[in-house]
Amino acid sequence: DDCDAYTLMRLSDIIRSLLVTYSDSYLIYFDSLAPHFHRLLERQRSVSDRQWSLHVWNDIIQYTGETSFRYQQYFLQRMAESVQDVSAEICEIASYGFGVMGMYVVAETNSRSDDNIMATENAIIAVTKILKYNNSKIENFNKLLEVWLSWLPIRESTEEASYVYDYLCDLAES
Repeated sequence: DDCDAYTLMRLSDIIRSLLVTYSDSYLIYFDSLAPHFHRLLERQRSVSDRQWSLHVWNDIIQYTGETSFRYQQYFLQRMAESVQDVSAEICEIASYGFGVMGMYVVAETNSRSDDNIMATENAIIAVTKILKYNNSKIENFNKLLEVWLSWLPIRESTEEASYVYDYLCDLAES
């Protein structure tokens, strides 16, 4: 119902504000909420319930980085399933979450080492696809685009590199 959706939206906003302010030191308080947001991701829940739960998990990932993976049992499987949901909103929000995770892979200090280069370049390619196909939905798109450009070039993942360079050409043409 609309009242529940509004309440979840406001709760999501509050959690985001707390994460922006306190980062992972807020998580000790979030621990008691995690199971509830996990239940909101169940398939039989409304689109609104799943939408706001995904927003919260995306914020947890975005503002706490790798610390967020202590909650992966609460969100990762359902986020992966949500990428193919019948609701376009759910697909978009879940895809964004994976894009944020990809950004953390690329940002690691040893991300370009021989052991990590393929994972890094695959993360760049995943973020590229999100930028290309969902860019109108991304907050701070221009800032993210600057970061994305700093990740180039792609040297090792030759089969997938075409996605990145096709998108770069699209940007140059626009």
